[in-house]
Amino acid sequence: MSLPPYLAAGASHGPTARTARKHSLLALHWPTAAELHHEPACSPADRAAWATEQQKAGKLFGVWDDVAGLFRYPTFQFGSEGCIYPRLPALLVALAEHPDRAAESDESGWRRAYWLYQPDRTLSRNALSNQDNRLICGLSEERTWEVLDALMKNDESPSDRKGRTPAEVFAEYPDAVIALALRSARMASPDADAEGNRLGHRGPKY
Repeated sequence: MSLPPYLAAGASHGPTARTARKHSLLALHWPTAAELHHEPACSPADRAAWATEQQKAGKLFGVWDDVAGLFRYPTFQFGSEGCIYPRLPALLVALAEHPDRAAESDESGWRRAYWLYQPDRTLSRNALSNQDNRLICGLSEERTWEVLDALMKNDESPSDRKGRTPAEVFAEYPDAVIALALRSARMASPDADAEGNRLGHRGPKY
C-alpha cells in the first residue's frame, strides 16, 4: 500500500511534538489487518481484505503507519474476543461531524487518534461512575453537559478526578464518548459558543 499523497508531501519535515506523539502511540503495537483476530482461520490476505472493506464502510478505525506502509488498528475498538464494539460506527459518525475528523479530511486517521487518546476531565472515573451520570443518555445534549460539569465540581479524590482518554473508557461508556465527540464538533462550528451550544439556540430544560 502506498503512502497517502499528503503524508508523502510532509515526510521530509523534521521531528515535531505531533510526530513524537504519533511514535508514542505506534509504540502501543496496534495490530495490522493481517494480525486482527477476526476469523482467525482465514489467511492474512483475507483478513486484510476484510479490514479494508470494514474501514471503507465506517465500521473499523485505522491509522496509517508511514514506516511500515500500512494501516494499524487501535485496540480500544475491539472486545476481548477481537470483535468490534457495536457502538464504534456511531462514534466514527460523531467524529465525522468535526470538519477535521471526517474520513475524507483525515485519511491517515491520526487527527481522530490524537483526539481519542487525549485525556478529558469529563471522562474522569468519578464523573462517569457517579450514579446520577446514568441518567445522561436520556437527557438533551445541553443538559448532559450541565450534569457532567456538576459531577466534576463534586469530585473529591485526585485520582478519580484525573481525566481519561476516550479510547480508555469507550468500552464501558460508549455513549459518553460519542456525546463528547459531538460536543467537540459543535465547538468547532463558527456559530457556537464556548460551551459548544449553537448561538441563539436554547435547548429544553429538565
